Amino acid sequence: TTIIGYDFEALDKPDGVFVKKYHDVMDAISSPAYIFLPFLERWWPRHEVRRLVDEFVDDFRVLVENKRKDPGNDMLTYMFEDPEMTDVEFRDNAIVAFMGGHVSSYAAFLSRK
Repeated sequence: TTIIGYDFEALDKPDGVFVKKYHDVMDAISSPAYIFLPFLERWWPRHEVRRLVDEFVDDFRVLVENKRKDPGNDMLTYMFEDPEMTDVEFRDNAIVAFMGGHVSSYAAFLSRK
């Protein structure tokens, strides 16, 4: 919540909407064949994977729009002070912050066990 100003509840609700979409996207994009042979994407595009990624990115676009309407005391709100930053950069920064936070939250959860 300090970074994006939104509680994804990754620890309390590991099957929450954002968390589930994150796992679905990560599973979909991590096909070993496509990682080691990226040119396969041109020959056999994975339209379903692209749809999942687009939906995930669109969720963050909505989150950024809502944050712009209802600013708070968080990093994403402070980024709005930069007049040079585009909406795509805001969205991408929110996604990176979520992914970093999700990984570190999960690691903290595992360390408690």
